Amino acid sequence: MNTTPFTLLALAAALACAACAPLPAAHDVDWKNGARHGWVSGFYDASTPRSELPRCLASVTAEELANHRFVRIDYRHSRRMMVEVGELPGDMPVKLGDRVELWPQDCDQGKLSRISRVMPPPAA
Repeated sequence: MNTTPFTLLALAAALACAACAPLPAAHDVDWKNGARHGWVSGFYDASTPRSELPRCLASVTAEELANHRFVRIDYRHSRRMMVEVGELPGDMPVKLGDRVELWPQDCDQGKLSRISRVMPPPAA
């Protein structure tokens, strides 16, 4: 095989680019199947006044509010800010402002959105 300095340089550049390429979809949101990314903007629990509960939590008992972790998620859809309500799965650790992968549902129809994971912080 006849390799020129240019060929070696091109090969080295290709290897360097491959090494710094982003990881495939490990941290990406599943956009194609309807997922969104949103931000945790509030928590609902037994101390939340009934008048401040969204429609999908209106019939939830105080005991259920105390035993489950419900959150308010804000996300952007095109140019509009949307608000969803979801239950955090298991012992998923989140705090205000954390980004999560969200599968939106319609709270006004009594449906909770599904939260599948906490997203890593955006790269600086």
